Amino acid sequence: MNLITRSPLLLLFSVLFFSIQCHANTSAERVFSTVNQRLSYMEDVARYKHQQHLPVEDLTREKIVLKKALLAAENYGFNITSIQHFFTVQINAAKAIQYRHRADLLAEKNNTQPPKDLIKEVRPALISLGTETLRLLHDYLKDNTAFGPDQYPLFHQSITNRYLSDNDKQLLFDALLNIRLSNN
Repeated sequence: MNLITRSPLLLLFSVLFFSIQCHANTSAERVFSTVNQRLSYMEDVARYKHQQHLPVEDLTREKIVLKKALLAAENYGFNITSIQHFFTVQINAAKAIQYRHRADLLAEKNNTQPPKDLIKEVRPALISLGTETLRLLHDYLKDNTAFGPDQYPLFHQSITNRYLSDNDKQLLFDALLNIRLSNN
């Protein structure tokens, strides 16, 4: 084979390889974006709890959320131990957002912005985004086996909540790194 006949093959291989890499990166970006969207509702949760004089931490509700999330994860074929850790870290990040936003609410004099309805709007959105996150995670892990440390810059950039510290983001990402499907 001379250079002319090899060049089209090399070009084809390069395009295919690049396309596969872009697809994997896009899928990771979609997972990260959906996690971010879910966390974006936590300020509304904090505002609702603040106006209703409810505590941020509700261990009974957390157990219900975790139990339902684990059942859904099992249906998607996740290794339950690996996904449970992610859910726990995500719940802790959600509480961190709520505590920090609530502290800001206490400092505001004219805090009249009404929260979104927790029962009719926020919880259904959280459930939908939770299901979407599981679906995207499953699809990504089916094609890629695991997330890699080199994806942290994209994750960090994708998680935009002002109340999450770099440490919070690192804990979330580390939990994502460990998620596995049952057959992997």
